[in-house]
Amino acid sequence: EYRVARKPPATGKRYVVVGTGSVGMRMAEVLALRGEAHVIGFDIAAPRRRPPGVKFVRGDVTNYASILDAVRGADVVFATFALIRPHERLSFLYGPSHAVNVV
Repeated sequence: EYRVARKPPATGKRYVVVGTGSVGMRMAEVLALRGEAHVIGFDIAAPRRRPPGVKFVRGDVTNYASILDAVRGADVVFATFALIRPHERLSFLYGPSHAVNVV
């Protein structure tokens, strides 16, 4: 459902949303709802739900080639990924967390 007084017009741009957790998934969904025809969600895990009009690509944000392939041809890229669960803050997971959360 689109909850605004007036729906903005589609831009015709190509969007990639990197990270399809709750925020990224909603962004991709709203882009598709407003009529954007080229919306891609990118994440390491397949999403549990797939909004109509959103294509999904699996890949790893710590792999440069994977990210580069996903964003090639995009006009707009939203980065909504992070490792934020408490168990991922354990010392032995510092490396992977740092690779994703620190640019």
